[in-house]
Amino acid sequence: MSERLEPGLLDEFAAALDAERRALLVRDTDGLRQACAAKSDCLRRLSASDAAQVAGSALIERLRVLADLNRANGELIARRRRDVDWMLSR
Repeated sequence: MSERLEPGLLDEFAAALDAERRALLVRDTDGLRQACAAKSDCLRRLSASDAAQVAGSALIERLRVLADLNRANGELIARRRRDVDWMLSR
């Protein structure tokens, strides 16, 4: 059974994504670990939320923006991994 979308959950998700990006940029492994845990928790709660509540609402655009931020963080993670792989291959 789906749960009602919690007020503030998208704000929490945005904050977790921002924290993740900051940690990636400054190479803060502890901060990254905390941000990833917060992001995972938000994603779990979002996936348990009622999708019908979001469909056709103003939340759709906010979710798109957050998805773009998540993809950008993923690209940064991939870039960091390539850098590490390159350094280890030398």
